[in-house]
Amino acid sequence: MGGSSKQVVGHRYYASLVKFIGFRIEKLLGVNFDNRGWFFHNPVKHPPNQLPIDAPSLYGENEGGVKGVIDIHFGTPDQEPNEHYNKHDPDISGFPYQSYLVFRGANDEQGFYHGNTNTMRDVLLWPKRTRVQNDGSEQWYKIRGDGAVVCEIDSSGDGGSVITPSPMGDVSATFTFSSGCYLDSAPITETYTTSFTEVIDDPSPNGDYKRGAVISGPEYDARYSTGCLNTMSNRSLSGVYSGNISMGGAGIAVVAITINTPPNDIGRDVNFISNALTYTLHYKETLVENEGQLTAVMHVKLPYTLSFSFLANSVPHNGYHYYRYGLVDSRVYQMPYSSDPSQVGVDINPIHKIREIFVNPSPWGMNKDESEIEETTFIKAADRIYDEGLGVSWAIKDKDCLDAINELCHHIEGGVRQNRQTGKYEMVLFRDDWFNEEEIHTISESKIKSMQLEVQNADEIINHVNVTYYDRENIKNGAFSISENGLIKTVGSVISEDIEFPYFMRQYNAEKVAAWKLKQLSTPAWRGTFTTGLKDARKFNRYDLIDLPWSRKWSGTIRARIMSINLGTAIDNTVSIDFVEVVDFSTVSAQIGSDGGYGVQILPPQQSIARVFELPYYLAVYINGQKDTDDQLAYDETIGYVAAIAAQPQYNSLNAALWSDDAGMSPDYEKSATVNYCQGLVLDQNIDKDDHSFIVKDLPNVALYKARKFVGANTGDLILINNEIMSFESYDSETRLLTVKRGVLDTGVHEHLQNSYLYVFDSADVAINPQQFIQSDVVNLKVLTTTPSGVEKLSDGLVQKVEIEARAIRPYPPANVKINGEYWPNEIEGDLEITWSHRNRAQQTAATHVDWFDSSVTLENGTTYTLILTELDENQIELRTQNINVGTLDNYTFATSAMDASTRYIEIELKTVRDGYECLQPFEHIFELSQFFSAPYDLTVEFKND
Repeated sequence: MGGSSKQVVGHRYYASLVKFIGFRIEKLLGVNFDNRGWFFHNPVKHPPNQLPIDAPSLYGENEGGVKGVIDIHFGTPDQEPNEHYNKHDPDISGFPYQSYLVFRGANDEQGFYHGNTNTMRDVLLWPKRTRVQNDGSEQWYKIRGDGAVVCEIDSSGDGGSVITPSPMGDVSATFTFSSGCYLDSAPITETYTTSFTEVIDDPSPNGDYKRGAVISGPEYDARYSTGCLNTMSNRSLSGVYSGNISMGGAGIAVVAITINTPPNDIGRDVNFISNALTYTLHYKETLVENEGQLTAVMHVKLPYTLSFSFLANSVPHNGYHYYRYGLVDSRVYQMPYSSDPSQVGVDINPIHKIREIFVNPSPWGMNKDESEIEETTFIKAADRIYDEGLGVSWAIKDKDCLDAINELCHHIEGGVRQNRQTGKYEMVLFRDDWFNEEEIHTISESKIKSMQLEVQNADEIINHVNVTYYDRENIKNGAFSISENGLIKTVGSVISEDIEFPYFMRQYNAEKVAAWKLKQLSTPAWRGTFTTGLKDARKFNRYDLIDLPWSRKWSGTIRARIMSINLGTAIDNTVSIDFVEVVDFSTVSAQIGSDGGYGVQILPPQQSIARVFELPYYLAVYINGQKDTDDQLAYDETIGYVAAIAAQPQYNSLNAALWSDDAGMSPDYEKSATVNYCQGLVLDQNIDKDDHSFIVKDLPNVALYKARKFVGANTGDLILINNEIMSFESYDSETRLLTVKRGVLDTGVHEHLQNSYLYVFDSADVAINPQQFIQSDVVNLKVLTTTPSGVEKLSDGLVQKVEIEARAIRPYPPANVKINGEYWPNEIEGDLEITWSHRNRAQQTAATHVDWFDSSVTLENGTTYTLILTELDENQIELRTQNINVGTLDNYTFATSAMDASTRYIEIELKTVRDGYECLQPFEHIFELSQFFSAPYDLTVEFKND
């Protein structure tokens, strides 16, 4: 009988093999076979020295795949031989100080399956060594005082592991809020506990933002979510709603919190802030506004305590003050913390690598003694590079030590020198502020014997650079270009130069340093050699700065960097110094040519961090000039312009776009301006009306990148926080203490909650819609984030409204208001005496601003004061209201004898008026009258002989 015959269609190939990595490693983050994707070592699931692989179909149905176990040997000094390897070769070494991998089968009888061909495909390895040195000892200067792991850049802190979510346990939620029909009533605090004994998965990944499990809170009590309609039209109130949610467990918690805001036809002033912005790699925030509700979605790494607050102000509407506020909903779900390479790209601090090359013994170092290193300069440089985020990664087979150091210095714009007085090696970064002024040398022109000069870049000014770097995310070399567009137009052609950064794994780093280098290449600057017999010149060092005079070519001095020093001979002690003129560059920003990773995933446009407002008179003058501004206002006093400022929400965004819809005058949004980013800060404490110094913190680490550090601003730069404008005075980067002038321009002073945003800007940061609007026009605005790959969707942009109030023509409000000699007293005794200081819109146009607490300036022509006094009884029911024209005085007295006998509270409103226009922010305050022995009272006196 016939039967079927078997046919061989292919073979599976197994092998045990060893792959050496090199010297000591700290971790093996992952392996990648044939560039088919990463297999990550998960310390939660895997043994610390093993990586299981199970992908038998990785190469396709016919080509097979990989399966087995990879034993990881880290190159420790006491490393034992591999057990599997040792069975085949009992005399094998443990290879101390050498890191290697053993590929084997899941059991010792079968090797590692590597496909259906007899050749193993390429394997890409991702080792990490940042926190230990080659000999296995702890890394030099690993952690600094603030807890930052300085030796590595953009680390998640867990070395690239995957954290599987675990239950959050008892989640405690505490809420503080004003209740009842008065926003300024005494706040109450309530605490709720919700128990999560299982991981809360996202039940609807494609649903809306309100998903996951509910966190209990007062939102289910209608008293606290509906608000009230206040019938007292002359009272403006504010209320606070704050809370914190403490979550345990592991993984990433996605928390969605929804609050009520006033409906769009009334307007709103709600400031929703979260301090859940401290986690660098996996934080994301989204704000969505829909039908009078604002939803914030925050991603935080567990365990975490999330805090939030918002301030609700009552707003005028048809003679009433209306508000609607309260927590509507809060939900949470969890997801794993992944070590995807686009999210965890840990680089070493190049300063640590440079130092390691110096002190490591041969063959991988120069074997310098640590006493030969000037530690303070290396620590200073390590801190600066860490703050700038300029980490590097490399794999070196064979390279001269000096070549390696020079290449690293090329990546970070720095250099290493040997101090001629101490003999120690020092690190110098070529930054505009690296040396203090007292460290910069000076020399008189009479001490210069000779000077040889040339202008570098004179013959061919570079206006375009082609940059290459290593794109870690896509596992290949990346390239982009940046240009000096204005210079290209001037020269009329593109003159290029190539720059290579093989050790940068992030396009952001390459962009930043390339922009610095382009600035130098595109700027004509002096270079040359001078000779001097100055005795102190023999103490100069390479890379020192000197203020150099030479009246034959320039007036005054130029700042130059010393590049080399020749001391001459014993017969001729003339010192010859080569120098180049310093081109300030370290604050230059890159013109990003394409999206790229900052060691993280390529980001789509994130929601902007922006404020819109009507342009005040001061900024109109600075942008358009005082004459043009006054001419426009003389033609039509009611005109106004809408403006916007924004802080950078993500690393790959150059600017934002201002889109406007004039609410009826045109049917659609149109792009009206480009918004250049200003500096953003977050208030780190509550502040009162009279606080001039307070603690701030840098913009949160939003959108998976390290936000720009705030180092200060120019004196007189403006700061917008909620509805108050301040003026920058100083900033202490050590204490994070910001000192300001309060209530400048046309604003008064206000209280502000912790976590409020501050926008620090000058006139160049203000984007303006060029269209003129008139009083009562309502303009809808969206500030949309732009990236090289696209713009934030118009439909996703947060709508912000500006109602034109003829702001530029209105007089400034009274300032420095005192009631019976005090600021904002709770109660007074005797007659009411009010004093204040004059302000002048037309006069206050200098860069030095007038503080709200300063004394008077000349009152603006035509301006008078109106004082509204409202007497209230003990239940704060209105008894009488007086509307008093005070004229141009700066004081007013209201005698006790003239008050109603039932008056217990007095509310005052003091405002300026000119040509029928009132100031935007009048002074308002309510206080109590002391009732000690005030008639009519029946007093009974009782005497006792004790």
